[in-house]
Amino acid sequence: MSSKPISPLRRTCLRFFCPVCYTFASIHFTKIMKYVHHVHSFHCNFSVVCGISGCPRTYTNFLSYKKHIYRSHRNEYYLGLERQIAIMQSDVSDELAMLQPLEDSDEEGDLDTITATAEQQHMTLTPVNHHAALMLLQLKQKYKLSQTALNAVTQDFTSLLQYKLSEVEESILKIADVSKTSAVRAASQSPSLIDPFYSLHGKYQQEVYFSRVFGIQKPMERHLGSLSRDGTLVYDISLLKSLEFLLSKEVIRDEVLRNHQRSDCLLGNYCDGTVNKSHPRFSQYSPVLQLILYYDDVEVCNPLGSRAKQHKLALFYFMIGNLSPKYQSSLLNIHLLCIKRSETLQQYGAKTVPEPVMKDINYLEEVGISVLVDGEEVCLSAVPGDNLASQYLGGYKSLASAHRKCRSCFAVKEDMQTKPRNCASYAQHIASLSHDTALQQHISSTYGINEDKGLTPDIMHDVLEGCLQYEMKEMFQIFISKKPL
Repeated sequence: MSSKPISPLRRTCLRFFCPVCYTFASIHFTKIMKYVHHVHSFHCNFSVVCGISGCPRTYTNFLSYKKHIYRSHRNEYYLGLERQIAIMQSDVSDELAMLQPLEDSDEEGDLDTITATAEQQHMTLTPVNHHAALMLLQLKQKYKLSQTALNAVTQDFTSLLQYKLSEVEESILKIADVSKTSAVRAASQSPSLIDPFYSLHGKYQQEVYFSRVFGIQKPMERHLGSLSRDGTLVYDISLLKSLEFLLSKEVIRDEVLRNHQRSDCLLGNYCDGTVNKSHPRFSQYSPVLQLILYYDDVEVCNPLGSRAKQHKLALFYFMIGNLSPKYQSSLLNIHLLCIKRSETLQQYGAKTVPEPVMKDINYLEEVGISVLVDGEEVCLSAVPGDNLASQYLGGYKSLASAHRKCRSCFAVKEDMQTKPRNCASYAQHIASLSHDTALQQHISSTYGINEDKGLTPDIMHDVLEGCLQYEMKEMFQIFISKKPL
């Protein structure tokens, strides 16, 4: 590109020059970056030498060049300190002949430096930065943007904002008092103002902020069996850390401390049932944090034939039972605990796979956790699930070919709802299985869950997807034929 010489007088008055054409100059380095981005970066033969303080790095990609400036020359990028580019028009040809071009680099820099910077700055971010972090998290989780696309969004959004701020700054300077010019320029160059994603650039800094401020946890890998043979993996999420974060929120803590039992003898939630009122902990202690454990299988694709079970996953969730029903039904209040393949659960059993979850529950029952307020006692209240999951966790035969399909009574297919099961008969049947010691020491004796009362029915599977459609069919038929209304 052709370049127009700049007089020595202008070189001494102005601080920064365009490192590509050396014709545009400004006292603000951010304007130089905008000029390079909008004027030169889209050329097919784009190439730029950093040149700040004699830096010899050469780039053919503007984003890589901008990353280098941000990491290595942050003072110039933010504050516009009085540094002058070492390569001027008079000696640019000699300098470029001596420099060896370097390839574009996307290295993440020194990990310790980034860690220290993120840990020191994440607590001092402004509300604008906090909203920017929320926007990034929503783009990543809700709209499934990749990390590469997320980085491009942050960079383009920052460039657009800086361009608009420069226009606002020029408009203010035209009408502002001359004595306030320096104050206006200093305010416009504030890092939190010109960059809403300050201390949120890159995957690592974002994950640090998401983890410490939003309480997002990384799953922990757990190996079952021999690593040299099968290497079966289970991914756990700490129940204790999840509860600590949830109970630190005032709105959830107030819901837990409230009494949700109705006074009109109607059934509104689990707290109004006879099982809750007769529970040894829930009936004697108040408040007690109730945990609802949920298990279900999910197919991640739609396989056919013999591959139908290869991609099926087993998921354990938990919910806080002390919340109002309108909050319990929200997807935001259903939290993942454990994920593994269904084949792994069938192979190692319902006692081995969710063992860390049950240990956390036992720890909560005996010790509890400390949050910002007084700790509450915690107990597992119910384990809902679809019929297959509940039958499996309770030790019943869960296949459709079972002779006695119901876990609440002894009825067969031809004679349902006539012989209810109870705790005594359940213990007797488990004890009779002398060949299966795992069932004799199942959840009832090990983790304090009563299979006859703890494995509660799931209204979605039993009513909404079960008998409700047949009841509605008969009801509509009566309304249409007899017209009682």
